[in-house]
Amino acid sequence: MPTSDEGSRFVNRTYVVSLLTALLIGCGFYWVFNPPDPGRLASRPTDANSPAPAPAGSASHSSSVEPNPGESSHGSPSPEKEGANALVSPDEKDASEDLHGPLSPPPKPFLDGWNAPRALLVFTGEQHGYVEPCGCSLKQLGGVSRRADFFRQISEREWPLLACDLGGLVNRPTRKQGKLKLQLSLHTLKDMRYSAVVPGPEELRHGIELITYEERPPFVACNVVLGGDRDLGVIVPQTIVEIGNLRVGVTGLLGKSFALELNSQIEAGEVEVLDPIESLRSQLALLEESQPDLRVLLLHAPPEEARQIAAEFADLDIIVATHGPEDPNPQPSRQGKTLWVWPGQKGKFLGVVGVFGDQDQLSLQYEPVALDEDRFHDTPHMRDHMRHYQELLELQRLVSQEPAIEHPRNAAERETNDFVGAATCGECHTKAYEHWKTTGHARGTISIKQGRAGQEGDYISRIHDAECVACHVTGWDPREVVRYRSGWVDEATTPHLAGQQCENCHGPGGRHSAVEKLLAQGDPMVSQSDADHWRNFVQLSVDTSLDLCVRCHDGDNDPHFNKASFPKYWDRIKHPWLD
Repeated sequence: MPTSDEGSRFVNRTYVVSLLTALLIGCGFYWVFNPPDPGRLASRPTDANSPAPAPAGSASHSSSVEPNPGESSHGSPSPEKEGANALVSPDEKDASEDLHGPLSPPPKPFLDGWNAPRALLVFTGEQHGYVEPCGCSLKQLGGVSRRADFFRQISEREWPLLACDLGGLVNRPTRKQGKLKLQLSLHTLKDMRYSAVVPGPEELRHGIELITYEERPPFVACNVVLGGDRDLGVIVPQTIVEIGNLRVGVTGLLGKSFALELNSQIEAGEVEVLDPIESLRSQLALLEESQPDLRVLLLHAPPEEARQIAAEFADLDIIVATHGPEDPNPQPSRQGKTLWVWPGQKGKFLGVVGVFGDQDQLSLQYEPVALDEDRFHDTPHMRDHMRHYQELLELQRLVSQEPAIEHPRNAAERETNDFVGAATCGECHTKAYEHWKTTGHARGTISIKQGRAGQEGDYISRIHDAECVACHVTGWDPREVVRYRSGWVDEATTPHLAGQQCENCHGPGGRHSAVEKLLAQGDPMVSQSDADHWRNFVQLSVDTSLDLCVRCHDGDNDPHFNKASFPKYWDRIKHPWLD
């Protein structure tokens, strides 16, 4: 038996450990678990994950810091993924904050201390389809609606503004939803008065079809030819923009390394990618005829190719590049006189450059601005765009009409095995079923119809949005955003599959349920070995369930979810009962 002193020391140690754990969470330790987008792993530098503030950075033309897009990236507690806010009561919100740690303090005013710049240059890129923060976790960043509010606030300050985008607007560009989202994204950029968008590989996958996207800003790239016709007018080589009594010359460039990928994905001759260095050299010579005050290159290329291109052009004032960290470095980077800007990915930040001084001695100041909910709010016009987009998804019935695939665990089975719904599971597993009904998983589908508590009257339903549905119903692959055979179709056809149910983790349970009933009835067509086989099929160990959970609780939807926090999540849904 321990002595009373030993017991006291044990209690004290336990208290200290608990206190330290709470402090680590409060400081944002959970930000470490923020996995990169799997689709970008092959071409994106690894992000560092230490949280840090984003102070304004300034640099003179004499600075000479070597640019490195992966240097000092700062993970965010709030990445976003298109979807919908979960329906959460005030009590559940308190519990969520207990699970995720205390909220961070409000951010400081953006562009603090910037005194009447002559112009602002705002850069975005690699949105990858993240047109809004999904709301599945607290304090998420991003969204075109908040971006429009930034522009509104700058307009109220009467600061001249130029906005450009690096392209890479959508994910899954050739699927029906990807095409609708590209239409939405380009239209929002036009309404925000963007002056240039570099067509990246995602946009160029549409080939000559880009002609049909009329509601958009100018596509700008000096080495991309569409449809074999340089005079087609869909893509222009450069643009001159006059703001704040300044002439800003902007040209765009697509890395040659994308040519092979594009040629394998679209019809021959639809898109031609010319030599970037030769194209840029001739284009800059033409640009000089306009005598610009600033020369800006929008460079959509992998890091190594970007460095090779930049090494040939030392007189550029600003290079805005892709393939940087998801959350941008708050410090400016320079190579000679050239300021490098990596504006981040997924629409969470704006890369803002302020122009100060006179024509003889211009200076540039840089700050990445996080689009948080404290400083920026939804704008009515952008909400109208989102509402129209959801209406188009409903009209085209993409959730129910997209072809279904077989569940991978059924591939080795000879018998048909369908999804049957939690109520069927609950006929035998009564305690587990009753517990499931008390969890947030059971309300998964309601959450994308009504939003959080208090949003119900003004919420735009995402029930027809496959990218939201995939994690909020039963019988979908959340990573590939595709329906499994016999999975959720819609509320009228498959109401028994609403919510995050048993079979999303345990696999389709149709055959297991049927065999158990037949065995109980003494049916000679089934045996105990049949029952054992299907029991093993649906059996799931807590030791392996983390990999299943992270398919929805990923770095975008739930940055607080990781191996260390998993036990707290599991305590809320665990169901050890067999009856």
